[in-house]
Amino acid sequence: MDHEEVRTELDQISMRLQEDGLPPGASTEQQHRHLWRQLLAREAKLQAATQELQTLRTQQASEMKEVENYVSHIRGLLEERECRTSDYERDNEHLRQQLHQIGQHQESQSKELAEMLAQEDLGEMGLSSPSEQVAYLLVERATLLERLEAAERRLESQSLTVNFREVHHQEHSHHTMGEELRQQTEDMQKTMDNLKKQCPSQSPWKKLFGLRRSGQSKHNITPTYDVQISQERNERQQLERDLEEASRRLAMAHQDIRRLTNELDAAKNNNQDQSDMMKLQRAKEQNETLDVENTALRERVCTLESENKKILDQEAAEDSLIQMRELQRQLQRLRKEQEELEERNEELEAVLGEAQNASKSERHRHDGELEGLHRRIRGLEAELKKQEVHEKMLKSGEEVKTTESFLQLPLRDSSQERLALLEARLTEEKDWRKQLEVDLNAAQAALKKDKEALQIGEREIKKLRLEVNSLQTECQQGKTLIKSLTQVKGEKVVLEEKVAKMERARSRLEDELERYKKSSETQQNQLQLHQLQEQADRLTAELSSLQTTHNALREEMVCERLQTAELQAKLSSSVQEKLTAEGQRERLELEMQRLKEQLKWHQEQLSVTKETLPSCQTPEHPGGCSAAHIDSGLSPVERMQEECQELNDLQTKVRQERQLASQHQLSLQAQVKEAQARIMLSAELKQVQTKLVQVEQSVHSQAAECERQQQKIKELELQLARSSTNRSTTTSLQEELQAERARLIAVDKKVLDLQLQLKSAQHQLRVEEARAGESSRLERDSRDLSDTLSALRAQQQEEHITRLLLTLSSLTHSSSDGAITNIEGILFVGTPLIHLFSHLHLRKLLEQREEELQQQVRSLRLKEASMSRTNAELSHRAQQLDTRLAILEAELGKAREELECDRQQGELQQVLLQLDTHIRKYNEKKSQHKTKLRYAKQVYLKETAQRDRIIQKLENDLGMAFSLSHKEKDRINTVTEENEKLLEEKRELLRKMSDAEDMGSKGMRTAATFQHRANFLEMENRQLQDRSLKLSNQVSSLERALRNVQSFYSLEVSERAVVDGPQAPVSTQQASEQGYLNLTSPLVLPDTAGSK
Repeated sequence: MDHEEVRTELDQISMRLQEDGLPPGASTEQQHRHLWRQLLAREAKLQAATQELQTLRTQQASEMKEVENYVSHIRGLLEERECRTSDYERDNEHLRQQLHQIGQHQESQSKELAEMLAQEDLGEMGLSSPSEQVAYLLVERATLLERLEAAERRLESQSLTVNFREVHHQEHSHHTMGEELRQQTEDMQKTMDNLKKQCPSQSPWKKLFGLRRSGQSKHNITPTYDVQISQERNERQQLERDLEEASRRLAMAHQDIRRLTNELDAAKNNNQDQSDMMKLQRAKEQNETLDVENTALRERVCTLESENKKILDQEAAEDSLIQMRELQRQLQRLRKEQEELEERNEELEAVLGEAQNASKSERHRHDGELEGLHRRIRGLEAELKKQEVHEKMLKSGEEVKTTESFLQLPLRDSSQERLALLEARLTEEKDWRKQLEVDLNAAQAALKKDKEALQIGEREIKKLRLEVNSLQTECQQGKTLIKSLTQVKGEKVVLEEKVAKMERARSRLEDELERYKKSSETQQNQLQLHQLQEQADRLTAELSSLQTTHNALREEMVCERLQTAELQAKLSSSVQEKLTAEGQRERLELEMQRLKEQLKWHQEQLSVTKETLPSCQTPEHPGGCSAAHIDSGLSPVERMQEECQELNDLQTKVRQERQLASQHQLSLQAQVKEAQARIMLSAELKQVQTKLVQVEQSVHSQAAECERQQQKIKELELQLARSSTNRSTTTSLQEELQAERARLIAVDKKVLDLQLQLKSAQHQLRVEEARAGESSRLERDSRDLSDTLSALRAQQQEEHITRLLLTLSSLTHSSSDGAITNIEGILFVGTPLIHLFSHLHLRKLLEQREEELQQQVRSLRLKEASMSRTNAELSHRAQQLDTRLAILEAELGKAREELECDRQQGELQQVLLQLDTHIRKYNEKKSQHKTKLRYAKQVYLKETAQRDRIIQKLENDLGMAFSLSHKEKDRINTVTEENEKLLEEKRELLRKMSDAEDMGSKGMRTAATFQHRANFLEMENRQLQDRSLKLSNQVSSLERALRNVQSFYSLEVSERAVVDGPQAPVSTQQASEQGYLNLTSPLVLPDTAGSK
């Protein structure tokens, strides 16, 4: 079996070698080399694998450290979160307790209010809302006002001429009515005071929580809270409505008071009797009472406004509570998320712990396997070395070779199997490492996500903390405000009581003073009335002047609008004129072209006439040529003259149109400038209107400043009275302070003496303590010495006993001679005697030292007793001094506290007085401010409406003006463009006109020459006509003479005529021809001259 296994292993080795690339007939050296190379390669692979393992282990260690750090960070964050959640829970519990306390406080307030209303027989009012209570008070006030109006009507209806008894009766009735009104007002004030005196420490936070909350649990808070919020909102709306109604009624009351004052003034002016003056004074008193009631009602309205503000604060608190609940929900959600993150972190920690354990176990396993492989490799190397040695030793025999081959084959097979196993293990380790890396990457990604989630949670927690801190600060501010409100309420109650007392005293004093100051007050009132009337007249005059200026400005605006309309019409007409001028210009251009054509035609005709003139100068047809020339020369000259006149007319027309266009442009520019000036005037108008508004505001402000100055004068008078009282109090307090300072100086002297005594006693105590320390040290030394003596004695006794025992033992064991025994006995007897003498001597010395020490101890004890006595005495003295100091310090503290109390009481009194003045001033200012605001609001609304209308009109006008200005600008641009075009055309026309003028001048020259020639020809024609007339006269005379001759010599003449007939006409023709030549001879000369 072993042989077969060896063969199979050898076959496997050969197959493996063939697979690796060795031929089957390879020598042993080649096989050894191949195996050696594989070993080296596998060792290199092993080293690389070990290095990779080490790097992986370092990476795993670093990653594990990072994970551990991260886990520790997460744990720290979780601990912080737990701390914060615990803090939040504590804050929530504290807030819940506060809310519960506030609810109980509100319940107690409501109960106390119900009890107070029940005591006043107003139990039904306690069930109603505060708005209904205010409505009840307002109804009572309305009834009082109606009664006053009825009484005034009665006074007005009665005549002024009633007897003194009736007057007295009326006075009595008015007095009773006034008393009834005062009683009613006092009842109203008592009811309001009872309503205001609702436990000053009560806070308005109770309104947030009603009676229903007392029996509910913490989980059922939200629905009732929402219901209460809705109820409180409805109540707030009702209160606002009631406030509006109260303000309206107050306004009506003010109007009634003003009407009454006006009627009283009219009655003063109409009736100046004493009875009427008394009635007026009583009416004034009634008005004053009504003013007091109005001020009380204003104060009530102020209280209602303060309640409204409280309700608003409650709503803000509700909003803050809602925000707190939302924050609590967010905290719960964040807690859940944090719990989930904790669970994830725990799972990851568990996974990491398992991975760490697995990695550690696998590391240990791999380390063991690597050590085993190293050992096997070393064994293989040793075996290889041995085989090489055997090969060197056994090269000669074949048997040795066969045995070596058989031995090498199993070794090779075993080494290959081991290498294959190692490779498989390495691949498995690589796969496992890859899986670990993938798992680590996934864990890192999850950790990163968790980190991001934790960071987001931390940010949200920080935001929530900030919000919670802000809410806490708001709650603290609300608490402080509630405390201050409670304190102010308490102080207000006390101050109201004081104010009531002061008002009663003031009313008494006023009644007494009014009796003495009626006459002076009437005069002063009249003077003030005159002054006010003068101021009113002055203001009315100023207002009338301002109105006149305003009306003038409006008229100017209307005029400017009309002017702008006229400008628009002018612009439209100018545009139309421009269009007509353009049409005329086009027509003129056409006419100019036509005239140019005519000029060309005339020039052609002139050229033709020039050509025809020399042909007319030939002597062949003189008569016909001259007649044609005369007939043709007359018509073109006239035409040329007409055309020149037309050209001149056209030039004059063009120049006139140019002048008109330039004038039109100038007028347009002037109109544009006027429009701009009007726009500037409109802007100035706006400025004037704004100045008007400012002047009116300044008038109102001056009136308000006058009222303020009057109030300031009153306040200064009050301050002077208070300052005088304060000075008297300060002088008394300064005297008390000086006395107490003297007392304090004496007490300080006593304290200094006692301190000196204490210092001396303390010095003595320190000396005694030093002595007691020395005595205790000596006692310790004596005790140490006694201990050392006792120890020495015990040692000596022991040594002596040991020596005796040694001698006895030596005696028992001795078997020597008698001499030796005797000697030893002598020695035995002598040595103890010596020791005894030395011992006795030492004992005597010790006893002497003990006696000395005992004497010292006794002296020290005596000293200690004396020191203890002195210490007791000093301690007793110190206690006495301490008690004295404590008593003096207590007295000093009491004195200082009394001084501080006195000072604080004075300050409090001053503060209370200042509070009274400030409250009074504030209420007065508030009432005045409200009236002024209402009046100003009405005036402002009216004036704003008027201003808005005016602004709208002006804006519309400005829009129209701007649109017109834009249109005018566009038109001006178009006009300028057209003017430029016209100017260009003008230049072209001028150029053409200049050319035409040149041509015309040339034509004129030619026409002048032609005219000169025509005139010369006309002169010649006239001369010819004259000559022809002379000839005709001569012919007629000759014919007469011929007739006479014929009558005498009929036969002879007839014969002569028959004979001389043909000779006579020849002679006449020759004479006529000579005359014609004579006439034409001067014609040739000018022609030649003209040609030259």
